[in-house]
Amino acid sequence: MAAGSTEVLRYAVISIGLVASATDLARGKIYNWLTIPAWFIGLVFSSWVDGWAGLGSGLLATGIAFALYGWMFWIGMMGAGDVKLLMALGAWGGAEYVARTGLLGVILGGLMAAVLLAVQGRLWVLLRKLYRFVLTLVVREM
Repeated sequence: MAAGSTEVLRYAVISIGLVASATDLARGKIYNWLTIPAWFIGLVFSSWVDGWAGLGSGLLATGIAFALYGWMFWIGMMGAGDVKLLMALGAWGGAEYVARTGLLGVILGGLMAAVLLAVQGRLWVLLRKLYRFVLTLVVREM
């Protein structure tokens, strides 16, 4: 990737992230007017920089993002805007970028949830339920 395109990538991802953070904090939503154009322009950018391989990488990253976050939307743990945001960022940064970013988001989100549960006094309840769940996977009835 050329030096100029690296700068465009950096500023685009930062700008998209800042706008998404602002709308999510202010309104509790990440809007389609941000994520859908960001995804499309990201695919165009990736194609412009790396040709068909860039388009393929952007589309693969979109799929990885959907796999990482889509199931969490499906079970109600995350909003659709979060899923579409990661898909848009993947279109810009590619497969490796979205995998790292998505996994980091899952880890940080889990830590934040644990802190909130601890503050609310519900962490031990969750840990007991998790323990029982894991126990059912390991121990079989006779």
